Amino acid sequence: GDVDPELRASYQASGAAHVLAVSGLHVGFVAALLSLLLWPLPRASLGRLLCLAAGLLGYCLLAGASASTQRASLMAAAVAAARWRGREGDGLSGLGLAVGCILLLDPRQLLGMSFQLSVSAMLGIVLLTERMERWLRFLPRFLRGSLAMTLAAQLGCLPSLLAGFGSVSLYAPLANLLAVPLAGLAVPLGLLTLLLDGFLPALTPLPAMLSALAVRTMNLVAEGFASLPLAELLLPKLPQVLGLLWSLLLLALSELRARARLAGGLAAGGLC
Repeated sequence: GDVDPELRASYQASGAAHVLAVSGLHVGFVAALLSLLLWPLPRASLGRLLCLAAGLLGYCLLAGASASTQRASLMAAAVAAARWRGREGDGLSGLGLAVGCILLLDPRQLLGMSFQLSVSAMLGIVLLTERMERWLRFLPRFLRGSLAMTLAAQLGCLPSLLAGFGSVSLYAPLANLLAVPLAGLAVPLGLLTLLLDGFLPALTPLPAMLSALAVRTMNLVAEGFASLPLAELLLPKLPQVLGLLWSLLLLALSELRARARLAGGLAAGGLC
């Protein structure tokens, strides 16, 4: 059903509103659940790839095929296809493939806020997470990875956030550090409940109870951070085009860094 407006406002103020939307984050949880259910099939088998692709397509259509679910479903399928071919999936190539397919089918998506937020956040994750982890190397390993990814996503989509909402949550990295794992429990357990309800209804109470508990805890996290002083910083709205320009700048900087590394490697090889 609809989320209570006050609760939705708390998620917005805490910077965790994306866990409420049917988004790429949820597709990631669904992909993880499908991979778990498909464990009997060899990792690099065509059957596993087709089952995963069918499951992702079904969820994407069931969830309304928004820009973020299309992007994430195509990326997950691209990674699975790369593994089937015996290669490691490349995040930037998968993102490029997903963006290309979406815009080929509907070029108007480029101007949609959902599309820009989804792509820019993912671009931040792909391009900036490694650097953030280096900056956070003083933290324990179990915290460093999650916090680095959250900061990278926030930085990647910051101009688009300001263009769409005109506000920034100061506690978003910390709120997401707690809310995302809870959503990672709530969503798969909720889907498992629906799946079992159709075949083994006697087994549904336990996953349903655990999913509801995760959701209630997630609500407490959002409300707690939203109640803190200066939780949401209101700023002037930016022109939407700046979000696109920021994404292009991240790509350009990434390309320059890759070329510099290649040139450095060639130079080092020439000295040997």
